[in-house]
Amino acid sequence: MRAMPPTSSAAPVDPHTRTSSRARSRLASLHLVWRLQSRQFLVVWCFAVVFHVGYAVAYGVELYQYVYFLPESVTELRLTYRELGIRTSFDTLQRYTFIVSTGIIVLWHSVQVLTTLKATCAHDGLLSGWKAFFTIDGKYFELGTDVRAIIEIVTQILAIRRIGRAMKTLWLHDLTVGALVLNCWSTPLLRFIWRHEPVKWRFVRLFVGSVIAACFLVVVQLRLAWDVTRLDNSFRGFDVARNTEYRYATELYFVSDWLTTVSTRVAAVSAILTLGTIRSKVLARARRRGSVIVPIVGDRATTFDAAPHVSSLVSHDSPAHRVSNAVFLLLGVAILVTHVFITMRSSAVAGARCIVRVRNGVSTRLPCAALEINCYRLGSAGAADDITKVLQHFDFDVLSALRIAHCPALEVPSSIQQLNSLALFELYNSTLVQWGSDAALSSRHHPSLGCVWILNGV
Repeated sequence: MRAMPPTSSAAPVDPHTRTSSRARSRLASLHLVWRLQSRQFLVVWCFAVVFHVGYAVAYGVELYQYVYFLPESVTELRLTYRELGIRTSFDTLQRYTFIVSTGIIVLWHSVQVLTTLKATCAHDGLLSGWKAFFTIDGKYFELGTDVRAIIEIVTQILAIRRIGRAMKTLWLHDLTVGALVLNCWSTPLLRFIWRHEPVKWRFVRLFVGSVIAACFLVVVQLRLAWDVTRLDNSFRGFDVARNTEYRYATELYFVSDWLTTVSTRVAAVSAILTLGTIRSKVLARARRRGSVIVPIVGDRATTFDAAPHVSSLVSHDSPAHRVSNAVFLLLGVAILVTHVFITMRSSAVAGARCIVRVRNGVSTRLPCAALEINCYRLGSAGAADDITKVLQHFDFDVLSALRIAHCPALEVPSSIQQLNSLALFELYNSTLVQWGSDAALSSRHHPSLGCVWILNGV
């Protein structure tokens, strides 16, 4: 009689248990548990809501200014800007691109605030339908972080260059430079601090990136709006400083070139993605106290006992990370050294006084938006060569206003035709003895010139 094959003594497998295990495994690969205490959860909630509100307000003010106060739509402002030499040659397509994109950004942030508040009231948590392109447990999150940092750094450098050339508020320039340096250093420093906790460093990096972006897109934008409104409603008269500040603040606020248009829109989109990623990590309260389940993609959240193993996180010790860390650190050092050099550079020139001081990158000449040359302090009667020697110390690209004062025998130098950014020229308490054709003021040499003041002079 043939022997029967031995039968297995193992207990039969319940098909429901097998299905549940597979579902559990699949959810573990798609979800990330981030345990938050009540206070921590409140901080995250406030962070997301406050920053969305801040962006909505900042871009709402920008949209209001573009729609109602753009020089093309207000005759009085257009005439005032022309008088001060403020450029108003806005490209129509570029203007409407700015208006439409700004409106979309305002609408997006407003909708996200309402969605978050509604979901919080209904589910005691932060609900978000936004699916971030790079998720915290994504395979390419590290690469995405580096690419996003590069894009942010480039746009922030362009913003700092504009701010330094046009703003008298030097503390704001220092703030933005500090934020830029922090942006360069944050990725390698956070990688090192939380090198054994990659999930935590990724989450903190998103928070830091949002704060840095807000310095440029919220603080700077609202400060510019304040300056434009304040100077527009104030009496400027024959005040060289106020008129120069008004010109540059207006040109800085109302973007009129495509490079700035594209860079600011890219920065805004990057900020939206970062905030969207943060919001997507806090979906709802877990039933168990002190924990929250954070769905990254796809399916509905499911509570399970232990945190899933995130297998896609990569090591921080890879050669690519070491190279990127070194590049970011060196770039931050270079920016910091350059800024210190610019701020410590002396602007003292005999016979000259910088009325409105600005910062213009690494130019070898002194950046000054409004300059006064005093012949009495210079020890000169006003000879053309003496005036030219003083002018050669300053950067012609940012010199918007020039006042020549107290010259008993003034000879207007031919070098004045090199001041291609000149918008205001004033002669005060001076006697003209020579103003030749080689020193003539013309639209070809001075396309922005709007005012010539001769006060107490002959």
